[in-house]
Amino acid sequence: MTINIAFSSDNNYIPFLCTAVFSLLKNSDKKNIYHIYILDGGISIENQKKLQNSLKQFKNKKIFFIKINKNIFKNIKPILQLNQTSYYRLLLPDILPKISKIIYLDCDILILKNISKLYQEKLGQKFIGCCPIFHPNYQKVLQKTYPNIPIKTAINAGVALMNLKKLRIHNYSNTFINFINKNSEKLLAGDQDVLNIVLSNKIKLIHPKWNSTSYIFVVKNNKKCNLSKKDFYICKNNPSVLHFDGIKPWATGSQHQYKKIFKKYLKQTEFKNYKTKFNFQNLIKNQIFYNGNKIANLLPNSIYNFIEKQYLKNNFLEKKFKEISL
Repeated sequence: MTINIAFSSDNNYIPFLCTAVFSLLKNSDKKNIYHIYILDGGISIENQKKLQNSLKQFKNKKIFFIKINKNIFKNIKPILQLNQTSYYRLLLPDILPKISKIIYLDCDILILKNISKLYQEKLGQKFIGCCPIFHPNYQKVLQKTYPNIPIKTAINAGVALMNLKKLRIHNYSNTFINFINKNSEKLLAGDQDVLNIVLSNKIKLIHPKWNSTSYIFVVKNNKKCNLSKKDFYICKNNPSVLHFDGIKPWATGSQHQYKKIFKKYLKQTEFKNYKTKFNFQNLIKNQIFYNGNKIANLLPNSIYNFIEKQYLKNNFLEKKFKEISL
């Protein structure tokens, strides 16, 4: 079976892209062929070669670099650590006109299980399959930003099984572009906002183990993520896909539970000598964040809930919403 996978990257994220692809192939089913499409937002020839060389040992793959017309999103402002490459996935139905299904993955992930299991997930009448978002602020703030659009659930778009055929038939690439052009100043989380709003009732929720995000590793318990105890345990201790959507494992002061696993995969690539420039301010900030969470998780629920409420009032999403509301 051929498994179609897509990533978006530029030179800044190429070490992490390479690590993600390496982990994917390392844990793949060797009976399958993996066609990996890299939406190229400015990857040098040298870095392309380093990526190819890092993956030489895997014979069951083909890598395709696809240049993207940057002018399509030239007026889009960067959001947090996102840049315009995060929007490229929205063009996939037209970029790959002969492909009917694909898994899109962010670069800040590790694939720890056989991804073909996700590829075989049935979408039925839905257009994409994604995992629910766990951060309690996102859906709330998104709804306040778009009060006239009912948002019954919200997804994290870092892992997305996409029915390109259906999206293409309904001309969704143009719909996405038009929405971005009209709402670029209000986007809180880039392309994730676009998918949550435009495809609000066309998204199938898939098991959260396919997108174990950073919030799971700092929150006190499963109730805070609206998960069963079983699913919470799986996401924390036996995830299929790890998503470092918060503090990155390569960031100064990161204490992510899977930081060593990330470094293990990175060291098996030609980017093994990559090191983040030391940032003392980030070191202090991240140490306070992690250690503060450890202490908070030991507190009684009533005190924890009070602290969490105060924190969420000043969360970056709330701050972003206040900015765009001015």
